[in-house]
Amino acid sequence: MAYIVGEREFWGLPFKVSPAVLVPRPDSETLIEAALVLMPDRQRPWRILDLGLGSGCLLLALLREYPAANGRPATIHDDLMIIYQEAGATKALYFDNENHVIHYDVSLSADKKKVVFLSEKTASAPQFRLTYEDAGPGTLKISFEIAPPDKPGQFSKYVEGTVHRQPPA
Repeated sequence: MAYIVGEREFWGLPFKVSPAVLVPRPDSETLIEAALVLMPDRQRPWRILDLGLGSGCLLLALLREYPAANGRPATIHDDLMIIYQEAGATKALYFDNENHVIHYDVSLSADKKKVVFLSEKTASAPQFRLTYEDAGPGTLKISFEIAPPDKPGQFSKYVEGTVHRQPPA
């Protein structure tokens, strides 16, 4: 059913799912419950390693319960992005192959043809903007922009392109 609706709740957080993602299972919430018992100090800066291979729900649920903690998935990907909902807003966590973690706010245009990922502003890191735009049937425009650390919001194009889906043979 989760694949049909495209979403599954885990520990009070909604997760987007597709056939490419394992569906978060309610019985996995017992792992979060066990962590809360074994790690009662919720203000301690715990280091959390998620050994799951799915949506990232275990890591995100634990980071919600332990705000001072940091963590990352154990699986190795060239890149990994986890998209989730928090307080009615769509967010994303991006893990790259150099151990950077980038937090994004995600917005969808009113016509639902453009999705924009905008990274948080920090004093010591550049700000990133990644845009996907529906450019017609089977066509997607992609743009990646960077703003210098001392000039947040002043983006310059880093790379852009257009992707075309091949019709089935």
